[in-house]
Amino acid sequence: MFKKIKHISKLSTIVISIIIYIAGVTTYSIWSYYSHKNKILEQVDTKLFEAANSVNYLLPNNYHDRAIAPDSITKIEFLEITDLLSKQNDNLGVKYIYSVVLYNGKLYFTTSSATSEEILTGNNLTYYWQEYTEADTLFYNAFNSSDITYLTYTDRWGTFRSVLIPVTTKLGNKYLACADMEISFIRKMLLYEIPTTIFNTIFLLLIVIPFIITILKIYRKYSDELEREVKHRTTALEEEMRKRKLSEEILRQSEEKFSVSFNRTPVPMFITDSNGIIVDVNESFEKIICIKKIKIIGTNILLIPFFQSAADYEYIKTTILTKGSILNYQMKFLKKNDTGVCSFSGELINVNKKPNILSIVFDLSDSQKYENELKIAKEKAEENDRLKSAFLANMSHEIRTPLNVIIGFSDLIRDEELDKKTRNEYINMITSSSHSLLNLINDIIDISKIEAGQLRISETACNLNQILNKLLQWIEKDKFIKGKGNLEINLLTSLSNAESYVLIDEGRLKQVLVNLLTNALKFTLKGKIEFGYIINNNEIKFYVYDSGIGINKDSIERIFERFKQADDGTSLKYGGTGLGLAISKAIVKLLGGVLWVESELEKGSKFYFTIPYKQLKDNSFKNEDDTTKTEFEINLTNRTILIVEDDDVSFLYLRTLLEKKGANVLHVEDGDEAIEITKTNTQIDLILMDLHLPVTSGCKATQEIHKFLPNVPIIAQTADAQLETREHAFECGFDDFITKPLSSKTLFSVIKHFLK
Repeated sequence: MFKKIKHISKLSTIVISIIIYIAGVTTYSIWSYYSHKNKILEQVDTKLFEAANSVNYLLPNNYHDRAIAPDSITKIEFLEITDLLSKQNDNLGVKYIYSVVLYNGKLYFTTSSATSEEILTGNNLTYYWQEYTEADTLFYNAFNSSDITYLTYTDRWGTFRSVLIPVTTKLGNKYLACADMEISFIRKMLLYEIPTTIFNTIFLLLIVIPFIITILKIYRKYSDELEREVKHRTTALEEEMRKRKLSEEILRQSEEKFSVSFNRTPVPMFITDSNGIIVDVNESFEKIICIKKIKIIGTNILLIPFFQSAADYEYIKTTILTKGSILNYQMKFLKKNDTGVCSFSGELINVNKKPNILSIVFDLSDSQKYENELKIAKEKAEENDRLKSAFLANMSHEIRTPLNVIIGFSDLIRDEELDKKTRNEYINMITSSSHSLLNLINDIIDISKIEAGQLRISETACNLNQILNKLLQWIEKDKFIKGKGNLEINLLTSLSNAESYVLIDEGRLKQVLVNLLTNALKFTLKGKIEFGYIINNNEIKFYVYDSGIGINKDSIERIFERFKQADDGTSLKYGGTGLGLAISKAIVKLLGGVLWVESELEKGSKFYFTIPYKQLKDNSFKNEDDTTKTEFEINLTNRTILIVEDDDVSFLYLRTLLEKKGANVLHVEDGDEAIEITKTNTQIDLILMDLHLPVTSGCKATQEIHKFLPNVPIIAQTADAQLETREHAFECGFDDFITKPLSSKTLFSVIKHFLK
């Protein structure tokens, strides 16, 4: 084996020597070529300098003091100088000798040689004061320097190696003495050197070939003897390797069985020596400490992020070394960026006749986490049960209170001895309580829609200032009903009426503002309430200020949760369901904004919310105030209106309203009857159709009626106020949609739109 290595070493030495020799010859050849090349280029530059410098002594002494203007040198004198310089071309082996001056920022030839061909043909001859338009920028730079400039450039006469010599005459006139040599001529000179270089290289390579052949013959003789020796030694070595592999395979299989069991087990395990130095860890333990085993083998167990307390480790180690094992010792341990709880077991084992400790870790963190989550879920469920119970009790109060007013004052107005003023006051109280009850029902419906993700936004054009002015009128009236007539209520707006037309869901905006204003009125006993809006970039920022009881800072987040108020005593003292702010926050979010509050106890509250500012430039929308003034002036005399309604009370209400305006009212209770009556009565001007009818639905009836009365408007009326119901109604062919409870204002506004 040693001889083979020695043989290979000798061969390598020979090959390396040959390579070094060839590299040396190649390097010498390249150096020789570039040395001759540089020498030729130096000779070229020397010739160019001599040629350009000859301008100074071949020309008359005062020539360039006279050659300062277009007509200062005669053509005869210029041609004589051209002939003189052309002869100098031939003597020095250059292409052109010439001089140029800089005049008014341009270069002009003052002298120039010419080739024999140019003189004979007259082509490409250069004349006195001919502008040199293709001159390189280095020509211009040379006039500002005293240094000689060598350059390679191309113009219409060819590509040249040139020299520029700045010269100043006795009178201070400056010109450049120049000479050119064609690049092609220089390249021919360089080509003459290549055969010489190649010949020298081949010669140096040939003289070493006999030496290489002799060495190879000696090597071949050596190689045969060495091959026989290597073959013999290889056979013996292969047998030895076979026996060793067999032993290693047996050991490997044994270690692999332990390694698979150790590493694949899902239970974290590690092995340390008696001093706590890590011998091995399994993959599950790597996941706990987030460190690969290769980085911690040989490290003390206390230096890696596992034991939270060194005292735990010392107790475990002492117990195992003295008793041989420890079982189910509970302790805290470090895991990632947290701490966990584990059950620790360990046993003393012998590895290479040395005591080692095999440790097993059972992570109880998830188990405890599930227990804690279960406990929290239980507490949350109990809290929800408590909140639901409180909500139902509070809801019962909130429903019964307006019902008590409605029922009580309904009985009182039956008294025929009541004067008109008192009767009107009772009616106002019944109306106010009815609206409160309706708002409560709407809140319950809205919170259900929010939880189901079905609350929709429908944007329309409206006037912000008109909306807020109506809210001002409402709250001014409501404060007297609530017995708070001393409160000052102010409205501030940022836009003029003409500028306040925006695209928004008017109903939802009113709902949020009514909730905030209702709360402000409820919790303010004295002082003032102020509300309004400002324009902030692309947002409208609404606000409601009050000088009421305020909110504890710890309760600010709580008040936006459903069924919750600032504290449990608030609902008992002031009433309310705890739904208003939760609904308002959800609506504002759907509108594309946020709702928040700034408040302190006894210092009042400031509620803010933002929505996108979608201004409408066209303010030609119908003024709602004008509609309000004229809607009750509608005259339905000689108009026939069909009411399709299965509820007698609802029909009676509608009939009373319509007959007061002079309408001829027809009535049927289901869809089939509606279809039949419209077939026989073609004088019907408008139909009020309930959606939920027995036998045939309002939707199907409308589709059938439109087949033979396509121009009769059919208005859907229903207690189902969901957006999906409205969309479905229009898909069925209804011309408009109104929801119950139905006000006379809404009813006549819709009818007037169709019966103009």
